[in-house]
Amino acid sequence: MFTKDLARSRHTPAGYAALIERYGVDVVPNWHISLVAEGGSRRLTSHDGVVEETYPSSYWPGETACDHLEFALKYDGTNLALLYILFRTIEEKDILEHIRSRPTGKYARRLWFFYEFLTGRGLPLEDLKQGNYIDLLEPEKYYTRLPSERVRRQRVNNNLPGGVHFCPLVRRTEALVGYEKANLAERCRRTVAAYPSELLLRAAEKEDFCRKSGLIELQNRITDPRFHASDYRSEQNYVGETVVWQGERIHFVGPKPEDLPDLMNGLTAKKTVREIVDMPDRQIDLFIRFCLQNNGRLSGRKRADHFDFLSDHEVAALEEAVQTSFGRNA
Repeated sequence: MFTKDLARSRHTPAGYAALIERYGVDVVPNWHISLVAEGGSRRLTSHDGVVEETYPSSYWPGETACDHLEFALKYDGTNLALLYILFRTIEEKDILEHIRSRPTGKYARRLWFFYEFLTGRGLPLEDLKQGNYIDLLEPEKYYTRLPSERVRRQRVNNNLPGGVHFCPLVRRTEALVGYEKANLAERCRRTVAAYPSELLLRAAEKEDFCRKSGLIELQNRITDPRFHASDYRSEQNYVGETVVWQGERIHFVGPKPEDLPDLMNGLTAKKTVREIVDMPDRQIDLFIRFCLQNNGRLSGRKRADHFDFLSDHEVAALEEAVQTSFGRNA
């Protein structure tokens, strides 16, 4: 319970921080940590990429887990990994009751979508019949997929950059926005143009690293023959640096070993689809996702809405590419 006495004695976690503390889940903390304190003004501090923001007591979201989930989506950002863990911990009836109390609320609709998206379980709720469509991710805060997919059930524009098995969210940080403004693509084009085309062609001799055998061979080139691999890795790896004795700063955590086959199947499918029809990346990703949702086939409605420019022959060839890559039979 949040009280004035408690607030005076210490800052009280809110949002993701409150839920992590309440349920004792073992997770990587969110990049943004929210605290609520009595009196004062909104304050923000930042250290090593972690932002800690303190809000006055008027921001206190309430006592329920869903109150803090909505606060998290509003102030802490969208953290799919954290939401996945929390949805396995919080009672489904509590989430259902919360959404029923405010079915057209912006953050309640996002919460509803994320729950069904991440758990694979549909809540016993009627599809919304009215209300404007809202973006699932705020385009001003995240790099999002275009075009987005309209989801009638919650009346949201699903602009997530991936599916449930692989959906890396990238925030529009000051550093990344700065890189956008620097027009690096044009600078790269000028740099490449300064070299003879023959030299570039020789440097770009193709090796198909989407093939499993080619990828494993590449890895074996830099390892002792005694430790050569014959399959994808079976251990979790990461990229980091030692900063103190037995202390590391982690820069990147690789995919889990059990996820590698699906991820590589996706890369293979994408490469093969591009060889058939050289579509933009976002359309290739959309085509593959629609096929995987429909047992390897592109539905008539999805084709009419998004791929009416493809011929019957092209659609058949693209469907076969997806089915072959993912080992699915029509």
